[in-house]
Amino acid sequence: MNDLLPALKLLIRNPLGPLLMVAQIGLTISILSALYFGISNVSQLIFEDSGIEEAYLGRLQVNFSISPEARESRIKQDLRFLSQYQGVAGVAVMNRIPLDKWQWVNPIHNNLDSDVRKNSWSHVALSDHNVIAVLGVSILRGRGFEEHEIKYVPRTEAKFGQKIVITESLADHFFTDTDALGKHIYWQDEAFEVIGVSSNIRGTHNANVNGNHAVFVPVIFTDDTVDYVIRTEQPVEIGLIKEMQMLLRDSDRDRIVGSEAILPELKSDVRKPAHFVLKIMATIYGLLVGVCGFGVIGLTSYRVANNRLQIAIRRALGASRWQICRFIMMENVLLFAGAMLIGLLLGPAILTLITQGGGSIPLPWNTLAISGGIMLVTMLAAAAYPAYQATKVSPASVSGSLAIKR
Repeated sequence: MNDLLPALKLLIRNPLGPLLMVAQIGLTISILSALYFGISNVSQLIFEDSGIEEAYLGRLQVNFSISPEARESRIKQDLRFLSQYQGVAGVAVMNRIPLDKWQWVNPIHNNLDSDVRKNSWSHVALSDHNVIAVLGVSILRGRGFEEHEIKYVPRTEAKFGQKIVITESLADHFFTDTDALGKHIYWQDEAFEVIGVSSNIRGTHNANVNGNHAVFVPVIFTDDTVDYVIRTEQPVEIGLIKEMQMLLRDSDRDRIVGSEAILPELKSDVRKPAHFVLKIMATIYGLLVGVCGFGVIGLTSYRVANNRLQIAIRRALGASRWQICRFIMMENVLLFAGAMLIGLLLGPAILTLITQGGGSIPLPWNTLAISGGIMLVTMLAAAAYPAYQATKVSPASVSGSLAIKR
């Protein structure tokens, strides 16, 4: 603390360079905070547990060239056939499997009154009674669907059956203080009774949707492409799924068996864009920190060179090498304090600018704290070499400097 006031006076004596550095570092901290916010969100998207046992799951996409009325029996026939295949632990049908690139995301409400209701854009999973068990999802409260509750209907004549299973995250969102069981939520202005609450699944990777907000609905559209979800006894291999695909194709030419996939590969494929974005943001983050570090080295070296006389005087008055080094470091701490204030002011605005271009997005304090901490360490590390050079200034250079002035 004894170095604080002298360091501040020395900075004020020639303020232009320090002020420019404070502005640069402050802007850098605000940009780094916004980037860190994005990096943390994208990382969560990439590395968060999907909530399903994808290592044991494969998918076959199937369509039919028969009438929608006949598809229900054909789907059930296929499911029985696939479930008897060696190595298969269970089979179910959905209109879109979780982790698929094209999910059905719809607005869900907990009240028809727009003034008091809560809203959620949620992944709507049209599924049969076996899906929850096949995916490896747990029913936490209530129950799942029974076979007689599943409706097979054309999309234009959809009758949803008024029963629904929702994930725990969505239940907590809608019913904070009460149990969701027996309550109603609304989709397309139709009321659905919550009969079960399941463990969370990440149904979609849409950045604008809470990924754990998902709804299981006991309906299969018979005029749509369907997904057969296949659970294997051992970790799934693409060869097994391709064998089943060929058997389905050969058994009935009225059936169009589309692309096959295993969920580990599907998951990796879906997350490739997020991985790319994460690499770009991390690279920019590192470059900004590096550029700022070189700037600190340049400014600190310049100030050490310009203040050699003051440093020599302090050495002549008995200051140790450590005290000189500490003094130089204190200057950088003061610069950081001013930069951090600018970062706090600009951070939310920068985040809003690069994410939406309008509105206000709250910037979590921890992102500013982490980015600020990284910059403080960078500034001190960057100032270490110039500070070390300052400790080499000899007290004898005072006389030489004074002689030159005379």
